[in-house]
This record gives sequence, C-alpha cells and structure tokens, in this order.
Amino acid sequence: MFKIQKNLTLALIMLIILNNCGYKVIDKSQFSNLKVESFLTEGDNKLNFLIKNNLQKVLGNNQGDERVYFKLKTVKEKEVREKNDSNRITKYQIKIITTVMLNFLDTGKTQNFNISVIGNYDVSDNHSTTINNQNNLEKNLSDETADLIIRELILRINDN
Repeated sequence: MFKIQKNLTLALIMLIILNNCGYKVIDKSQFSNLKVESFLTEGDNKLNFLIKNNLQKVLGNNQGDERVYFKLKTVKEKEVREKNDSNRITKYQIKIITTVMLNFLDTGKTQNFNISVIGNYDVSDNHSTTINNQNNLEKNLSDETADLIIRELILRINDN
C-alpha cells in the first residue's frame, strides 16, 4: 500500500513539474496582423518569382496593422552528384540558399535568417526530360523554401 501511494505521489509531483516546462503554443492569430508592403528580390530571378508567389498566396490577403517589408536574396548552386563508369553525369544536386531580411516598418525592428534546401535530379538520355526534371525540382525546392520562411516568420512573430 505504501509503495502505491509513494509512486502516485511521485507521479503527481513529476506531472506538476513537467507541466510548466516553458513551451508555448504557436499563436497563428498574430500572423494575420501582418500586411506585406513590398518584396525586394535579388539573385536567381526564377526561384525568387516562385518563392515570392508562394509567399503572396499566404501573406497577400492579410490586411493587418503591422507592416512588413521583405527582402529575399536567393542563390542557386548546381553541382554534379553522381557519374557512371564511363564518366558521364547521371545526377545533379541543386542547393538553394535564401537570405530573408524582414523589416517591421511600424516598430523599426529588422530580422535576418537563412533558409537552405537541397535536392537531386536525374539526367536523362533526352535533354528535354532532363530540363523538366530540373524545373520540377526547382519548383519543389521553392515551395519548400516558402513553407520554411512562413514557419520561421510565425516563430519570430511569436517571440516578440
């Protein structure tokens, strides 16, 4: 009997201690208070266009009070990933590095962060298929980059 009571007391104490661990629930309601004033882009035009369109789908409808200025600088690095026995390229790797500068116009705060995504695509015997593989990978990586930017933006808004 004493053992059960001791275990129950220990479990209750642990529950109380772990309940106050310091984590907060992400508040997405503050995300709707943003109003994007403008986007400035540098670097790879195609990737910036895709990332900017994905961000505007989420952020473009918000008519909030807090005005935000976005600056995106995107760099695409393409390198050979694999070669076959006859030294012909069979796979490429694309790495997209995006530097995001957020300027909150009302408060005057500026925040910078980097997003990096990597993907591979296969080289085909047909050149048009290889180009399609590259274009599909770039589109997927830009979608992933935009999602990561939105997640980071939500986290940074909730930290303020």
